[in-house]
Amino acid sequence: MMRPTTFETMCAVSTAIVVVVAIVTDLRSRRIPNVLTFTAFGIALLMRTIFQGWLGLGIALSGALVAPGVLLLIHLGRGLGMGDVKLAMAVGAFLGPLLAAISMLCAAVAGGLIAIGLLMRRGQLFSEM
Repeated sequence: MMRPTTFETMCAVSTAIVVVVAIVTDLRSRRIPNVLTFTAFGIALLMRTIFQGWLGLGIALSGALVAPGVLLLIHLGRGLGMGDVKLAMAVGAFLGPLLAAISMLCAAVAGGLIAIGLLMRRGQLFSEM
């Protein structure tokens, strides 16, 4: 029997790998490939189902709904590509609904801070307000 912390670590490491690959491909080509997001989503569903049974499948599916929902609410649909939404779906399936919602909120705060930093660096912070 696998200890819960081992499974949680597997989910966290898998999420980190998917997100890093998504960041690299997005920065290079301004796209997050479907093969990455759908493969990650499938792996998350399989992992949760194999190690947690039907409950795990339910957790994965609810996380896959919560994460993009939170992301869309934060951005009100603006500035998001479908790749971002599909990536959020995969991340949500790995992390489950609670951690998915927290991670989307943290990502939004980090993105806002990066945007402010870039505007300050360019001297455009107050001209944009």
